[in-house]
Amino acid sequence: MAGLQTPLASKPLGNTNLKLTPNGSPGSFLSRPLQNRAPNRPRQNQSTTDTGLFLKRVIGCSTGAFDSHPASRSFAYTAGAAAVVVQLDDNLQVTQRFFRARPNVTTWSSVSSQINSLQSIAFLESRNRLSLTLKDLGVSPSGNVQPSSLEDTSTAKTWTARERIKAATCVSFSPDGKWLAVGESGYAPRVLIFAMSKDVPSDIPVAAMSEHTFGVRDVAFSPCSKYLASIGTVNDGFIYIWALTAPTRGSMVKLHSSNKCTSLVRSIAWMGKNLITVGLRHVKVWKAEDEPRPSSPGTRVLQGRNAILGSMVDQHMTCVVGISEDKALVCTEKGDICLLDEALLRLSKIANAEFGVSCITIDADSKFAWVAGRHGQIRALVLKEIVPSTPPISPSTSRSGSPILPDGCRPANVMAMASMLGHLFTLDSNHSIKIINMSTIDGVPVPNSMMRELPAHKDAVLGVRLLPNNHLSGASFFTWSIGGLVHFWSLEGVNRGDFSIELEQPTDSEDDISNELRVLRISPMGDYFVSGDKYGVLRVIDSETQICIYGVKAHSGDVTDITIHQTEKTNTIVSCARDRTVQVFQRIGDTWGLLQTLDDHTASVSKVLLLENGTRLLSCSTDRTVVVRELVQRDIDGVLTSAYIPIRTLVLKASAIHMTQVSENSPYLIVSSMDRQIQKFDINTGKTLSSFKTTDDTGDAVVMDCISLSKERSTGRRILAGIATTDKSIRIYDMSGNLIDKEWGHTEGVTDVALLETGSEENETDAMILISTGTDGTIMLWDFNPRSNDGSGSESSVSSKPDLTAAKLPIRRILSKSELGEFTPKAADRDAITGTPSGINSANNSPPRLRKRNSALGINNNKNLPTAKIGQGRVEPVRSDSGDSSAPNTPLFGTELNPLGSAGLENKKGGWERSVSPPETAKAALGRRPSNDSRNKGKSNGVANGNPNDSGTNQPNNVNSLAENLLKSLRMFREGVGGNARGALRAETIRELEKELGLATKELGEKGRKKKAHDVANAASEQLMAQLLDQYSERLMSMIDSHLDEKLTKESRQRGRVQECKTCEDISGQG
Repeated sequence: MAGLQTPLASKPLGNTNLKLTPNGSPGSFLSRPLQNRAPNRPRQNQSTTDTGLFLKRVIGCSTGAFDSHPASRSFAYTAGAAAVVVQLDDNLQVTQRFFRARPNVTTWSSVSSQINSLQSIAFLESRNRLSLTLKDLGVSPSGNVQPSSLEDTSTAKTWTARERIKAATCVSFSPDGKWLAVGESGYAPRVLIFAMSKDVPSDIPVAAMSEHTFGVRDVAFSPCSKYLASIGTVNDGFIYIWALTAPTRGSMVKLHSSNKCTSLVRSIAWMGKNLITVGLRHVKVWKAEDEPRPSSPGTRVLQGRNAILGSMVDQHMTCVVGISEDKALVCTEKGDICLLDEALLRLSKIANAEFGVSCITIDADSKFAWVAGRHGQIRALVLKEIVPSTPPISPSTSRSGSPILPDGCRPANVMAMASMLGHLFTLDSNHSIKIINMSTIDGVPVPNSMMRELPAHKDAVLGVRLLPNNHLSGASFFTWSIGGLVHFWSLEGVNRGDFSIELEQPTDSEDDISNELRVLRISPMGDYFVSGDKYGVLRVIDSETQICIYGVKAHSGDVTDITIHQTEKTNTIVSCARDRTVQVFQRIGDTWGLLQTLDDHTASVSKVLLLENGTRLLSCSTDRTVVVRELVQRDIDGVLTSAYIPIRTLVLKASAIHMTQVSENSPYLIVSSMDRQIQKFDINTGKTLSSFKTTDDTGDAVVMDCISLSKERSTGRRILAGIATTDKSIRIYDMSGNLIDKEWGHTEGVTDVALLETGSEENETDAMILISTGTDGTIMLWDFNPRSNDGSGSESSVSSKPDLTAAKLPIRRILSKSELGEFTPKAADRDAITGTPSGINSANNSPPRLRKRNSALGINNNKNLPTAKIGQGRVEPVRSDSGDSSAPNTPLFGTELNPLGSAGLENKKGGWERSVSPPETAKAALGRRPSNDSRNKGKSNGVANGNPNDSGTNQPNNVNSLAENLLKSLRMFREGVGGNARGALRAETIRELEKELGLATKELGEKGRKKKAHDVANAASEQLMAQLLDQYSERLMSMIDSHLDEKLTKESRQRGRVQECKTCEDISGQG
């Protein structure tokens, strides 16, 4: 036994691999109370007044896990993160139940490992393990569940994005039909045990064990239903036996024994009280005793012995099934059927299936066995004929019948199989579950034909869209897969039809990448489909004949979205792709053609929309923009030509992932972006109307990859449904950003979502159906009930997200300049009270003015220095206009300029050399000359204009400002004197005021007289100038007239002379 290892024996107790209270175990959840919110409430007793999402139906399965329970007419398989239990009636009609648990779910009873040593007990006490009794969980002594007690006494937060949803990989029924075991994949997986009773919630397990580290490969209940075996993947390398006991002191499941198993195990099964594991060159028998030995310290070691393989030493064992208390059948991938006997622990070949076997099953009476494998072939075996009383020493080649492919079944590898109700139930590599009818031939039930196939897509589902009303198929929605297969579905999960879209594979492609169907849309009238694939090919397919009527290479990359606008006269298709282009196609008559190519974006275009009866085209891209275009038309030679021109670009803070319209003719747009926000825009103005972060109750935000908005109703209440690949969840928000509900089911990735609303828009109590698809090959239908629990019509009474003030938008009230101007008289009131007019800083209350530190060489900043005009040869001094003779009549810098205008440089011996520096005193006095500062231009206007008395301020403006302030103060003073002013004016104050007013009046009179005289002089000069201009114009006109008269007289005289000459010539000619 030296080779046997246990988690406790391999390492010290303080570092054991046996996680007594792991993160996923119930012990760690006992300190987290259940939160009273919609996602964590028990779902088995759904009320019509509950609000939230409820899983209604699952189409398809995700893995090869399969098990059956003939006594209850049930079988189970996995679909994403859920285990689906299907119950059959007499007509083989199915009823589904779903068992799944959140990452942080609290179990109905805690798991406690049986530790007998004091060291292990001390270790448990150091971990502060807590227990939770059934009474605390709301379970009555009779075993009935009390959900209300659970919700009232315990609360637990919802799971976060860090707690990943794990896929269910294996299932197993207990022989007594009370329990269902489910194993998970991924890091820190759980083994969940659910109660099959309908009184217990199907989303809260009875127990959850998290001792495995890297995935659970298989689980199996013992024939007595007292033990559960679980084995991890090859990376996990451990096998555990769990004992199910009566619920005493809060524990229902305890660890019985464990050991390491590092072989590549394919399947496990019980043979009486022994567990058998088979795999790659591996067959081992593990012996599970009823009770552990009292003297054994810690967890008991699971004893195991390898079987003698003999001639099967190089074979890969694929499946095993126990046929008695001490015998089992083992099959290989080459088709060998072997017998394993507990007494001899030797593997003996007894038959050959003539094909690779992947699964085996027996009937309830252990009389017949069926093996299945490659290409869907099935063979029936009679156990009494192939199993001898004593195991054969040499290999046997017994046969029974021949391989059969049942009628109606397509060739596919069978992964799991079960016998029940006289039929065979198979699960093949296409994730299709078939019910195969059997006929008796010579007393042996032989598979005959496929009786029924459960609906499934059989491939990764990429999208879902709703069908128009009264579609030819009679279905409600359609889905498409990567391989180009399209299925039509009803709300009951019935497949109404399917067809396949051709996907061309270029032979000269540089990358050996298979083509995939990316996008599929149907026209509003339902008469044609439009598809786009990975190579950018766009196809228009007739809906009735399913024949391609138009195909074109529209893009050079993956097609990301297609939108269609259809009326009785026009048909427009718009597509976008990763090649940064948007293509617009239009049908004229029966011919499709390219209308326009738009390349406004600089990155991949993710979504396109046609709004307002096709007159506006919107496209969003990962370049953080949403481009709004408008349809324009013009008539050229009687031909009407259309085009889309960009009119507005909405710039976002992050890349836009998805967008949807609020309504057909609404100018509002809802956009989901990479910064985990949902924003509402007005496309007419380009402004953001509102936004919210897509968070949950824990504060974790996710990116909404696809959003769908409900229809407008009379009450105005609408919901926003979407999917988040960040945590693979399906979320429902209201328009205020409050999370209504969050659910999950898909594990490999959520690809699309569609919201189907039944009933009229006026009846807001009609239920909605949410349809989600995933790459795990499953389609999930969710019921959403918008009604609140109290019937008050609130948006969501189950949402615990409070209306936080910190979450609201900040308030703003910005006053315009005209509004601010109205407050100026009030400032004058304060000036009148304090006695200091506005704009005049008194020496007592005004803050000190900072003076700019100017350089000593600044010409405009030092009035005592003369300014200089730079000539061509010398620096000429310019005397101050003030007549100050103290200014030196010398150049400013004490030197001359060269002919090139450079100061301080001389041309000596053919080279430039620096001149002698000025004296030190001058250097200290003048300093370095700075650059002209534009801030001093306004202050130096006086000097520049030749006014030395100007101190650098704009005096006319200052005088006007003083006059305005004085006018306001006098007006307020007059009103105060004439009104009910407190107190009386002193005589001295009145005399001083009269004196100042008199002087001011005198000064204003002199200014007025001077201005009047100046105006009179100006008027006289203007009048004189007008007279001179009139005289000049008259003289000029007379000169022009005389010149014209002289010219005309001269021309007339010349013409007369010419005429006389002609007359003389005529006379002389006659003579």
